[in-house]
Amino acid sequence: HFGVALVAVSTMMIFSGIICWNARSLNVTDAERKHADERVRLVMEATPAAIIMVNREGDIVLLNSEAEKTFGYAREELLGSPVEILVPPRFRVRHAESFERFFSEPQPRSLTARQALFALHKNGHEFPVEIGLNPIRTAEGMMVLSVILDISERMLVEERLRESAAAVEFANESLRSVNEELRRKNVELDEFTY
Repeated sequence: HFGVALVAVSTMMIFSGIICWNARSLNVTDAERKHADERVRLVMEATPAAIIMVNREGDIVLLNSEAEKTFGYAREELLGSPVEILVPPRFRVRHAESFERFFSEPQPRSLTARQALFALHKNGHEFPVEIGLNPIRTAEGMMVLSVILDISERMLVEERLRESAAAVEFANESLRSVNEELRRKNVELDEFTY
Protein backbone atom coordinates (compact mmCIF):
# COMPACT_ATOMS: atom_id res chain seq x y z
CA HIS A 1 0.00 0.00 0.00
CA PHE A 2 2.87 2.31 0.78
CA GLY A 3 4.24 1.85 -2.78
CA VAL A 4 0.89 2.64 -4.37
CA ALA A 5 0.51 5.72 -2.17
CA LEU A 6 4.04 6.82 -3.09
CA VAL A 7 3.30 6.42 -6.82
CA ALA A 8 0.02 8.32 -6.42
CA VAL A 9 1.68 11.17 -4.52
CA SER A 10 4.58 11.25 -7.00
CA THR A 11 2.15 11.35 -9.94
CA MET A 12 0.16 14.14 -8.29
CA MET A 13 3.35 16.12 -7.68
CA ILE A 14 4.50 15.62 -11.27
CA PHE A 15 1.08 16.71 -12.60
CA SER A 16 1.07 19.66 -10.18
CA GLY A 17 4.51 20.64 -11.48
CA ILE A 18 3.34 20.34 -15.09
CA ILE A 19 0.22 22.40 -14.30
CA CYS A 20 2.35 25.08 -12.58
CA TRP A 21 4.79 25.13 -15.49
CA ASN A 22 1.89 25.43 -18.00
CA ALA A 23 0.28 28.18 -15.93
CA ARG A 24 3.57 30.09 -15.83
CA SER A 25 4.01 29.60 -19.60
CA LEU A 26 0.47 30.84 -20.19
CA ASN A 27 1.08 33.87 -17.99
CA VAL A 28 4.27 34.67 -19.92
CA THR A 29 2.48 34.17 -23.24
CA ASP A 30 -0.44 36.33 -22.08
CA ALA A 31 1.97 39.06 -20.94
CA GLU A 32 3.76 38.91 -24.31
CA ARG A 33 0.41 39.10 -26.14
CA LYS A 34 -0.64 42.10 -24.06
CA HIS A 35 2.72 43.74 -24.74
CA ALA A 36 2.35 43.09 -28.48
CA ASP A 37 -1.23 44.44 -28.41
CA GLU A 38 0.01 47.59 -26.68
CA ARG A 39 2.74 48.07 -29.30
CA VAL A 40 0.20 47.68 -32.10
CA ARG A 41 -2.13 50.18 -30.40
CA LEU A 42 0.72 52.68 -29.97
CA VAL A 43 1.79 52.32 -33.61
CA MET A 44 -1.77 52.77 -34.79
CA GLU A 45 -2.29 55.86 -32.65
CA ALA A 46 1.06 57.36 -33.72
CA THR A 47 0.32 56.92 -37.42
CA PRO A 48 -0.17 60.33 -39.09
CA ALA A 49 -2.94 58.96 -41.30
CA ALA A 50 -6.53 58.10 -40.47
CA ILE A 51 -6.94 54.35 -39.97
CA ILE A 52 -10.38 52.75 -40.02
CA MET A 53 -11.28 49.06 -39.95
CA VAL A 54 -14.67 48.07 -41.35
CA ASN A 55 -16.39 44.69 -41.09
CA ARG A 56 -18.20 42.86 -43.89
CA GLU A 57 -21.48 44.55 -42.95
CA GLY A 58 -19.89 47.99 -43.51
CA ASP A 59 -19.71 48.98 -39.84
CA ILE A 60 -16.67 50.72 -38.37
CA VAL A 61 -15.06 48.44 -35.77
CA LEU A 62 -11.72 50.18 -35.17
CA LEU A 63 -10.19 53.61 -35.71
CA ASN A 64 -7.29 55.72 -34.54
CA SER A 65 -7.21 59.25 -33.12
CA GLU A 66 -6.14 60.67 -36.49
CA ALA A 67 -9.45 59.40 -37.93
CA GLU A 68 -11.25 61.36 -35.22
CA LYS A 69 -9.33 64.52 -36.19
CA THR A 70 -9.71 63.98 -39.93
CA PHE A 71 -13.46 63.42 -39.88
CA GLY A 72 -14.42 65.51 -36.85
CA TYR A 73 -16.23 62.72 -35.01
CA ALA A 74 -15.54 61.34 -31.55
CA ARG A 75 -14.47 57.68 -31.47
CA GLU A 76 -17.74 56.70 -29.78
CA GLU A 77 -19.73 58.30 -32.61
CA LEU A 78 -17.92 56.29 -35.29
CA LEU A 79 -17.57 52.88 -33.65
CA GLY A 80 -20.44 50.69 -34.84
CA SER A 81 -21.59 53.30 -37.38
CA PRO A 82 -21.82 52.52 -41.08
CA VAL A 83 -18.77 53.72 -43.00
CA GLU A 84 -21.12 55.53 -45.42
CA ILE A 85 -21.38 58.44 -42.97
CA LEU A 86 -17.84 59.32 -44.10
CA VAL A 87 -18.75 59.16 -47.80
CA PRO A 88 -20.37 62.17 -49.52
CA PRO A 89 -23.96 61.38 -50.59
CA ARG A 90 -23.13 61.78 -54.30
CA PHE A 91 -20.59 58.91 -54.06
CA ARG A 92 -22.50 56.46 -51.83
CA VAL A 93 -23.86 54.27 -54.64
CA ARG A 94 -20.43 53.98 -56.23
CA HIS A 95 -18.89 53.34 -52.80
CA ALA A 96 -21.34 50.51 -52.08
CA GLU A 97 -20.44 48.89 -55.42
CA SER A 98 -16.71 49.27 -54.72
CA PHE A 99 -17.21 47.87 -51.21
CA GLU A 100 -18.92 44.74 -52.58
CA ARG A 101 -16.28 44.35 -55.28
CA PHE A 102 -13.50 44.62 -52.69
CA PHE A 103 -14.97 41.84 -50.56
CA SER A 104 -15.53 39.63 -53.62
CA GLU A 105 -11.87 40.15 -54.67
CA PRO A 106 -10.02 41.11 -51.46
CA GLN A 107 -6.65 42.44 -52.58
CA PRO A 108 -4.56 45.27 -51.15
CA ARG A 109 -5.05 48.54 -52.96
CA SER A 110 -2.38 51.13 -52.38
CA LEU A 111 -2.81 54.83 -51.81
CA THR A 112 -3.40 56.42 -55.16
CA ALA A 113 -4.49 59.70 -56.65
CA ARG A 114 -5.60 58.10 -59.95
CA GLN A 115 -9.18 59.02 -59.29
CA ALA A 116 -10.78 61.88 -57.43
CA LEU A 117 -11.87 60.51 -54.07
CA PHE A 118 -13.66 62.59 -51.49
CA ALA A 119 -14.63 62.11 -47.87
CA LEU A 120 -17.25 63.82 -45.75
CA HIS A 121 -16.42 65.69 -42.54
CA LYS A 122 -18.92 65.76 -39.68
CA ASN A 123 -19.61 69.44 -40.41
CA GLY A 124 -20.71 68.53 -43.94
CA HIS A 125 -17.79 69.73 -46.03
CA GLU A 126 -16.16 67.39 -48.52
CA PHE A 127 -12.41 67.08 -48.81
CA PRO A 128 -10.11 65.18 -51.20
CA VAL A 129 -8.49 61.99 -49.91
CA GLU A 130 -6.21 59.16 -50.93
CA ILE A 131 -7.23 55.76 -49.62
CA GLY A 132 -5.29 52.52 -49.26
CA LEU A 133 -7.21 49.31 -48.58
CA ASN A 134 -6.01 46.03 -47.08
CA PRO A 135 -8.07 42.89 -46.47
CA ILE A 136 -7.65 41.53 -42.94
CA ARG A 137 -8.79 38.05 -41.94
CA THR A 138 -9.86 37.97 -38.30
CA ALA A 139 -11.68 35.56 -36.01
CA GLU A 140 -14.81 37.66 -36.68
CA GLY A 141 -14.40 37.28 -40.45
CA MET A 142 -12.98 39.34 -43.31
CA MET A 143 -12.44 43.05 -42.59
CA VAL A 144 -11.00 45.91 -44.57
CA LEU A 145 -8.34 48.18 -43.10
CA SER A 146 -8.41 51.64 -44.67
CA VAL A 147 -5.58 54.15 -44.49
CA ILE A 148 -6.93 57.58 -45.39
CA LEU A 149 -4.92 60.72 -46.11
CA ASP A 150 -6.50 64.16 -46.31
CA ILE A 151 -4.79 65.69 -49.35
CA SER A 152 -6.47 69.11 -49.19
CA GLU A 153 -3.23 70.94 -48.47
CA ARG A 154 -1.33 69.09 -51.17
CA MET A 155 -4.08 69.92 -53.69
CA LEU A 156 -3.84 73.59 -52.68
CA VAL A 157 -0.06 73.57 -53.10
CA GLU A 158 -0.36 71.84 -56.48
CA GLU A 159 -2.94 74.42 -57.60
CA ARG A 160 -0.67 77.25 -56.48
CA LEU A 161 2.24 75.63 -58.33
CA ARG A 162 0.12 75.41 -61.49
CA GLU A 163 -0.86 79.06 -61.08
CA SER A 164 2.78 80.00 -60.49
CA ALA A 165 3.88 78.03 -63.53
CA ALA A 166 1.23 79.79 -65.61
CA ALA A 167 2.39 83.16 -64.24
CA VAL A 168 6.02 82.32 -65.02
CA GLU A 169 5.04 81.22 -68.53
CA PHE A 170 3.12 84.48 -69.01
CA ALA A 171 6.13 86.46 -67.72
CA ASN A 172 8.46 84.52 -70.01
CA GLU A 173 6.18 85.20 -72.97
CA SER A 174 6.09 88.90 -72.04
CA LEU A 175 9.88 88.95 -71.76
CA ARG A 176 10.21 87.26 -75.15
CA SER A 177 7.90 89.88 -76.60
CA VAL A 178 9.86 92.73 -74.98
CA ASN A 179 13.17 91.19 -76.10
CA GLU A 180 11.87 90.90 -79.66
CA GLU A 181 10.71 94.51 -79.55
CA LEU A 182 14.12 95.60 -78.19
CA ARG A 183 15.91 93.61 -80.88
CA ARG A 184 13.78 95.32 -83.56
CA LYS A 185 14.46 98.75 -82.01
CA ASN A 186 18.20 98.00 -81.91
CA VAL A 187 18.10 97.04 -85.58
CA GLU A 188 16.25 100.30 -86.36
CA LEU A 189 18.81 102.26 -84.32
CA ASP A 190 21.67 100.53 -86.09
CA GLU A 191 20.07 101.33 -89.46
CA PHE A 192 19.48 104.94 -88.42
CA THR A 193 23.02 105.28 -87.18
CA TYR A 194 24.37 103.76 -90.36
